[in-house]
Amino acid sequence: MLTGGAGFLGSFVTAKLKARGCKEIFIPKEQDYDLTKPAAIEAAFKASKPDVVIHLAASAYPKFAPIPFKEEDLRNGYPEETNAPYGLVELIARLTGFKGNLTCRPFVPQYCP
Repeated sequence: MLTGGAGFLGSFVTAKLKARGCKEIFIPKEQDYDLTKPAAIEAAFKASKPDVVIHLAASAYPKFAPIPFKEEDLRNGYPEETNAPYGLVELIARLTGFKGNLTCRPFVPQYCP
């Protein structure tokens, strides 16, 4: 199961997992599974029966971004504290034009033969 698999970071992780041979990647969509609700989390686990869970579902938006926000608002200001490390890495990468691997080799080959 890959939560957030359709998001910014998750789409890159999904591509890497597929490139490493992972054939079944369950990505719970927000419209089907509201992962802020325990019942939806249970339903996602029952539907997918995962061997591995990679949790990337989150929002790294600035703490004082207007709600609803536009794409350009996502890089204005310091990220909300619970997402600050991810948000800062993403911001630095965008500001510097970094195109390398931000994931720091998180995949363990035995999970994706």
